[in-house]
Amino acid sequence: MYALAYLEKERTALIYTQLILINQKNIENLVSINAAQKNTFDGYARYKLAALIADMNGQYSNIVSLAGGSTASLNMTSANTLILEAVNIIKNISVGFNVKNDSNNRVRDAFAKALSTEGLRTQGNNQPYILEVNIDMSEARFPGNNFIFCRYTLSANLIEKATGSVLFPFSVTDREGHTTYTEAQNRAFVSIEKLINEKYPNAFREYLAALLPQGLHR
Repeated sequence: MYALAYLEKERTALIYTQLILINQKNIENLVSINAAQKNTFDGYARYKLAALIADMNGQYSNIVSLAGGSTASLNMTSANTLILEAVNIIKNISVGFNVKNDSNNRVRDAFAKALSTEGLRTQGNNQPYILEVNIDMSEARFPGNNFIFCRYTLSANLIEKATGSVLFPFSVTDREGHTTYTEAQNRAFVSIEKLINEKYPNAFREYLAALLPQGLHR
């Protein structure tokens, strides 16, 4: 019985050591990219996935230890190191802006603030990504209502310039009213700024959290 238990532990240690080695190879494949590829959303997704795999290896390493084995010689990649590198990648990604029908850069500045809060750079030249923003406004009146309304729709698409692909779409629509259309428009811009501040950061974080490296499918 003792010999059988020993063999089971030895087999367990061997199986999980092999899984660690496979995962280490997957991590190497994910992070073996050049600097230009690294400082992109795909690079961020690669390091984030590599960190998840490294964390899994940490759990497998514990199993190997409990089974009487050792992973000291496997040169395992640290999950924390990969997570920190993913954070640094975000800091090196820059996004440009193309905003149509803005008012004194109010909408542009609101988006710039939201993206800066998430760590991205919003200044510089030759940005690999651009936020295409369009604001449509129109006057609306309703019978029996003395207010004049400004109906607005904001659409903001984060685009990868190299491919023209829309990576992250965002849109809001509503209306604001006042006794004059000019003031209704001003209220609409205030409302848009508020919606960007309240909704865009969370929506963008959800986008980042769901990212997978190119070529992988959910």
